[in-house]
Amino acid sequence: MVDAWPAPQLDAGQPGARFRELLPLLTCRSLTLQTRDKIFTSCVQSVLTYASECWGLRKEERTELFRNDHAMVSWIRSVKTNDKVDTATLHNRLGIPDLESILHYNRLTWLAHVHHSQSWTKWCQIIEVEGRASRERPRKTWSDTIKEDMLACGLTMEMAGNRDV
Repeated sequence: MVDAWPAPQLDAGQPGARFRELLPLLTCRSLTLQTRDKIFTSCVQSVLTYASECWGLRKEERTELFRNDHAMVSWIRSVKTNDKVDTATLHNRLGIPDLESILHYNRLTWLAHVHHSQSWTKWCQIIEVEGRASRERPRKTWSDTIKEDMLACGLTMEMAGNRDV
């Protein structure tokens, strides 16, 4: 019976721990895939993407995030690594939105919020820092990530001001 399991008592910043806590529910064959999908998206995926609207992910961080997501979804569907099933197929089977679209949505929603804002957050985007630049490659910024998201979604900066888009 589902009522026999205790409620999770974990910190919201630990998606792996939250996943392991909910594993009996997520792998329970008596629950429908729709129910397992709702549990995963609301309790695990939301923790995995918490505050993602402000992230400027490096390649290594992105790879680790997607690897963890793939491992969790594979575990829910009881797919072994030898089965060679790609992440998109697993997400479609569960009806879960893929992580890339969630990250795009979160960042672009935050961009619209900042664009409409009249506070200091809007003006921080246009500040020019004086001084010599480092000889190393510059760190990836939130603005760089937003430009990539807008290019991937076919949007322009003018569209950020339009709430109907």
